[in-house]
Amino acid sequence: MRSAAGTRVIAVVGMLILALLAGHTAAAQDYPSRLIRIIVPFPPGGNPDLAARLVAHRMSVDFGQPVVIDNRPGANGGIGTSMAAKAEADGYTLLVANLGVLGINPGVYEKLAYDPGRDFVPISRVAMSPLVLITSVSTPLDSVAALIAAARSEPGRISYSSSGVGSAAHMAAALLDQMAGTEMLHVPYKGAPEATAAVAGNIVSAVFGGQGPAWALVAAGQTRPLALSGPTRSPRHPATATVAEAGVPGYAIVDWVGILAPGGTPDAIVTTLNAEVARALADPETREKFALQDLDPAPTTRAEFASFIAAEQAKWAEVARRSNIRIAP
Repeated sequence: MRSAAGTRVIAVVGMLILALLAGHTAAAQDYPSRLIRIIVPFPPGGNPDLAARLVAHRMSVDFGQPVVIDNRPGANGGIGTSMAAKAEADGYTLLVANLGVLGINPGVYEKLAYDPGRDFVPISRVAMSPLVLITSVSTPLDSVAALIAAARSEPGRISYSSSGVGSAAHMAAALLDQMAGTEMLHVPYKGAPEATAAVAGNIVSAVFGGQGPAWALVAAGQTRPLALSGPTRSPRHPATATVAEAGVPGYAIVDWVGILAPGGTPDAIVTTLNAEVARALADPETREKFALQDLDPAPTTRAEFASFIAAEQAKWAEVARRSNIRIAP
């Protein structure tokens, strides 16, 4: 039989649990009541930062609370992501991450300072943007077919740059190698500006560049676009075919940006944030500004984003395995 003392303990524990649940419910109902911080684990100016700032502006208007961006770059996004993972799970610290942080890093790094599945709750995907495969105007490699033919004829002679081992540009080229039967030489640089400049200067043969820097070099007459990396053509660049259309059926890689909360954030708050992201991305002014940055608004439900992340992790872990791409701690 249960003792009177045991019964009292159970009753007290039950009351504490109910009080905790009531506190969480009240917090969710009052949310947001103060400043929201969005950690971007990259420097200002890139796709994650630009997308975060546009959504944050709309959120601050709709919520009537300040929404600030906190750039914490370093370690391929690991520093800022780790900070967000350790933040209080109350909806007032969020993370904006991308393909590299959540899609590629788990399959490339032997050890991460964060657990993508345990430490975060997906809120919504925010934006997508294909990469642009470019070559120097000084090289005869004026098409995807020409690039592949040259790479097949002399393995290791055709080179490509990237912003580092395991970066989106690196994985994009590794995937092309695997699907096209080529063996190109990887030349990593310290960052994306250096990687694209190396192609403009004809130091390396090609790069899968981010759309902003890549199209700027095309406009300056220093590089030529061979193809976009996404599954479909861009309405803003309809004359540029996809890699798949240009001779590698099924090829696709798209850089993406999403927003997450620390693991344990109350479900009601995550639901509120998901609805707000969808509302922000439906705003005509926000969509127009996204288009100026070659970003495609891409909101999802919470479940859709979770499934999307899982699929991306599986895909890029396999690409890394086949190309033996690993980064030791």
